[in-house]
Amino acid sequence: MTPLVLPPAGQTQETVYLTESLNAYQQQIEQLVERERAFNRFASHELRTPLMVMKGALTLLGQSQDPQFVEKQRQRMLTAVNEMTEYVETLLSLTRKNRRRKLPGNWKKRISGSW
Repeated sequence: MTPLVLPPAGQTQETVYLTESLNAYQQQIEQLVERERAFNRFASHELRTPLMVMKGALTLLGQSQDPQFVEKQRQRMLTAVNEMTEYVETLLSLTRKNRRRKLPGNWKKRISGSW
C-alpha cells in the first residue's frame, strides 16, 4: 500500500500526527502479513517433509515382503508421523490464548531460530 500523503494546505499539527500514525500502522500491518506468509511457507515445508517420507516408504512397502525391509519402512513412517504430530502440537500451542504453555520438544528453539 502507498503511504498517505497530506496536501500542504491541510497540514496542521494534528493532521500530520494522524497521517504519520496511520502510515506507521499501515507499515506494521504489512510487516505482519509478510511474517505470516513466511511462517506459512515454513509450516508447509515442515509438514510436507514427513509426508514425502511416508509416501516414499509406502511405495517401497509394495515392492518387498522381506520382514526386515518392511520393519525399516514402518519405522521410517512412525518417525515421520511423530515429527508431524510434534509440529501440529506446536502449531496448536501457538494459536492458544495462553502463551505461557511450553512448546513440545525442541520446537521452541527451531521456531525462534527460523525468524
